[in-house]
Amino acid sequence: MTTSDLDRPLRQAFRFETADLAANRTGRLSPRQSALLSAGRVGMLLSLAVFVVVMLGTVGLVAFFNWRLQAPGGLAGAVGPAAGALAVIAIGYAVSRRYLSVARARQISVARGLVEVLSEAHDDCRIRIGGTLLRLPDAATLRAFHPGAEYRVYYVAGPVTIVLSGESLPDAVVPPADPARDSDADADEHATANAQLAIVRRGYLIVILLGALALGIPVAGVLAGDLPPRLRWLAWIGLLAIALGFVWLALAWLDPRKRRRP
Repeated sequence: MTTSDLDRPLRQAFRFETADLAANRTGRLSPRQSALLSAGRVGMLLSLAVFVVVMLGTVGLVAFFNWRLQAPGGLAGAVGPAAGALAVIAIGYAVSRRYLSVARARQISVARGLVEVLSEAHDDCRIRIGGTLLRLPDAATLRAFHPGAEYRVYYVAGPVTIVLSGESLPDAVVPPADPARDSDADADEHATANAQLAIVRRGYLIVILLGALALGIPVAGVLAGDLPPRLRWLAWIGLLAIALGFVWLALAWLDPRKRRRP
């Protein structure tokens, strides 16, 4: 079965495939969607844990630097940063709870009707489908919808809507499909959809490495100050290379296609 020219942008923007849509029509998540939501929740929990470790580690760094530099007040100078770090952790946890609850949810909602674009602002992308207001993650996903066309969209409600799948309704006016083009596109969509879970899991390692570098590079930079002048500059240049190399590695892992682009 081929998809229409109205359905194709939906599949590309929200990365779902025929099996996902079929499961959502019956009110269920497909196995791939269930695994992806679970992986996303694990990723958020891991990010929160690394955030807490980095914040507490920063307090430890302040205490370490005060001790090393023999600053007035010594270790007592870390009390203020510790209180600030705990407050930031509490705020971060309160904000993240809403997103964690969405990733844990398994309730599928359905919006049906004519689509109307309400806002295309970078930080406020909203559409209305029938009587349902949906906030989308970015403007690229807005372009998946043809204003004035009628759609059925399956989603998980949250601060930002998680669109699971969608389809144009049968009475929409659709240009004739090209079977050869649709066959190639279906294969590309299947590969893209299956790659999502692998990308999310790569993100786990990126988050852990980011936390380690956030704490390790400042400590290494301070310790490098004890080296002879010639070696000190080499050490600092090496730390800069590590930081830049991590950025390249993270981008390459999270979007392997970039490495193949001319």
